[in-house]
Amino acid sequence: MLVASRWPTTQLPWVDLPYQERVLSVQVASPWGPLELHNAHVPNGENHGWIKVETFEAIYGRLACLSSMPRILCGDFNSPQQEGPDGYLVTWGQDLVSDGRAVVWQRWQDKPGVSILG
Repeated sequence: MLVASRWPTTQLPWVDLPYQERVLSVQVASPWGPLELHNAHVPNGENHGWIKVETFEAIYGRLACLSSMPRILCGDFNSPQQEGPDGYLVTWGQDLVSDGRAVVWQRWQDKPGVSILG
């Protein structure tokens, strides 16, 4: 993880998650006031299964509380492979087949079975 800033930074405590080196959190002393910057590389679910979910939960736990300063979260979240205009998501734990179905094959998906796109 890399954070580059023209203003001074102070590393914040580690997030309690499986791969601590995948999240770097700093406080930036900007001219407009301090802010928190969180840079995350969420592991993919195909090779890491529940570790991806646990990483998102840890990041959420870190950011879901009130803060006296603005926060920025950036990084590589290994986002879904497809997002439909209606908000339907096809994750990397699903295979797209030629007739438009998304077939679930990872155990960490919410609902096993077949979903119809669109």
